[in-house]
Amino acid sequence: MADETTKATSRKLKSIQSADAASLADYYDDWARSYDKDLEDLGYEAPLRAAGLLKAHGMSATAPILDACCGTGLTGRRLAEAGFEHVDGFDISEASLDEARTVAAYDGLFRQDMNDPLQAPDGAYDAVVCIGSMTYAERPEQLLREFCRVARPGGIVLFTQRTDYWSDDFAGILHRLEEAGLWQWLEKTEPQPYLPRHPEFADAIKVVYAVFRVV
Repeated sequence: MADETTKATSRKLKSIQSADAASLADYYDDWARSYDKDLEDLGYEAPLRAAGLLKAHGMSATAPILDACCGTGLTGRRLAEAGFEHVDGFDISEASLDEARTVAAYDGLFRQDMNDPLQAPDGAYDAVVCIGSMTYAERPEQLLREFCRVARPGGIVLFTQRTDYWSDDFAGILHRLEEAGLWQWLEKTEPQPYLPRHPEFADAIKVVYAVFRVV
């Protein structure tokens, strides 16, 4: 039964590589109830690693943090377990937000399409984290500029990107934002396991963690 569940989850992940906002919301609405368990079965540890990186880069426990594309609250839960006390989150899936509301991790949650301007004031957060969702950014440069806008000067932007999406064009965006004086590199990890028990992703697709200091 576990193998069949893993195969079903694998099919879900393959089916949504490209979708408009409404389809993406419907897709995650349908998956919200079983999402946490399904990702756990695939060995997903990105939220845990992200929380550790935030601590390693000196983020205060009382710092306001934005969990971008928070989904069902996996990252928020790990941030809370790591001692972070003030986390807001947004997601496009209302059913996923309902699940996140059951997690004792968030001060506030709101519905937001990541491809639209963010509903947050300039400099509202000490850190913005976006874990497991950059693949759905239709305009990644616009999104990353928004992360820089809503993070205070001296704050941190931390995100993951799959290795199959870390193209020369994507790397160029990151360097262009640095050249524009929006942020400075702090860390880029070597490719790390993403979904190690996924039958197709395990060895072929990994994930990179990128950490920047907002200027």
